[in-house]
Amino acid sequence: MFGFSKQRRLGVNERRTVESRRSTRNERMAGASHLVVRKGLKPALFSLLLVGICFAGVWGWKKMNVTHMLVLRHIQVEGNHVLSSETILAAARVELGTPMTDLRLDSIKSSLERLDLVHQASVRRKFPTTLKISLVEAQALFLVSSPKGWKVYSDKGTRIPLGQDLGLQLPVVVATSKLQIESAVHLLCNLRNMDPELYAEASQVAPNAEGTWTEVFFRNVEHKVLFGLTDDGLAFHRYRLLVQSLSKDLQNSVVIDMRFPGIAVAKPGLTEKQDG
Repeated sequence: MFGFSKQRRLGVNERRTVESRRSTRNERMAGASHLVVRKGLKPALFSLLLVGICFAGVWGWKKMNVTHMLVLRHIQVEGNHVLSSETILAAARVELGTPMTDLRLDSIKSSLERLDLVHQASVRRKFPTTLKISLVEAQALFLVSSPKGWKVYSDKGTRIPLGQDLGLQLPVVVATSKLQIESAVHLLCNLRNMDPELYAEASQVAPNAEGTWTEVFFRNVEHKVLFGLTDDGLAFHRYRLLVQSLSKDLQNSVVIDMRFPGIAVAKPGLTEKQDG
């Protein structure tokens, strides 16, 4: 006997229903695929393209070595009033055409500050091919007499050329040792910074041998003043108040001792002569 499988014939309406369901399912799958492509594939492709561009840019930068293509073409110098630009450039030891990455700014700064006439130097790169040098020159602070004539010392404590316009307007320092020179620099720098008018009146400065205190003569008074080494400006202020008071004791004194914090000791002329 032969077996036959019986398959039920679908009616017209039932076939339409099946086809409608299949069509709806296919549309939903196509819509989901389109959504995935639109929301996920495009950003992924864009990110991949961006990574590729960045990689190519880095590779190209390294290949071209652009940093070595930027070389020094201009040097700007400012703040020099005594030193010539040629002297500054010779001390800096930089040449046009040097790669900008090869410039050692700290080394250039140190070389410039070793000059006697340079108190402070600032060196920086200025994009793309310029080096900017800014100087604060040392200023004349006092004179020292020597067998060969006058010597001028700066606020840096270094010798500087004697300017024709200086005359004898600077204080004269009596010193025979490096320690006394350093003491005079310390005192007069503080005096000039804290009381420029009082500094302008200073005529003679004589540090003691140990450098612990200094006697100062001013042009507008007949007495001398003793200042300590560690004065922070208060002693200058107290002394100015004493001068402004014009007291009788002050007028008859030949020594005003400002070395002791918070007080001033006036020594009459007779005492000064007896101590002589």
